[in-house]
Formats: sequence, structure tokens, C-alpha cells
Amino acid sequence: MISWDTSKGKSLAQKARTHMLKLGADSQQVTLKKGAKYDSVLVIETQTYQVDAMPCAKRGIAIAGFNPVTQLGCEVEEMRWKSMTHPNAAAKY
Repeated sequence: MISWDTSKGKSLAQKARTHMLKLGADSQQVTLKKGAKYDSVLVIETQTYQVDAMPCAKRGIAIAGFNPVTQLGCEVEEMRWKSMTHPNAAAKY
């Protein structure tokens, strides 16, 4: 979210949004709002998410209790989580 409190701040906010969209940000994720927090001319708030996928068990003959059926697709699932653009939408608490 980009918020502003003055006309100069509004101009800066619009320029910042345009720049973020050119860099590939989702237009629905970059919103403009009048009324900046913290008594500032311009405030840019961001949220970041980091996916911490459980690592797959090492494949090998000497691993006690290794069950290949439970590990089926583990690497694919781990990479799927790590490649998500919006993991917050998939990880509902």
C-alpha cells in the first residue's frame, strides 16, 4: 500500500506505483490511499512471505525407516511451494 498526505506526496505515490508496475508488481497488490501514517508525506508499506518447505529425506539404501511411498513427489511439492508468486494465498492459517 502506498499512502500520502499532501499533493506532493500524491504525485510521488503515483510515480512509485507506476514504477512498481513496470517492475512487474501485481496491480491489485499495489494500492494507493490518501492519509499517510506516521505524519509523513509518503508511506510505502510492503509485506513479504518466505516459504520454508520441509526438506525431503535423502534417498539412499542405508536410511533406516525410509519409505519411498511417503517420499513420492516430495521434491516436486517442495519446488512448487518455493516457486509460488503468492504463497500467502495458499498458506491459509
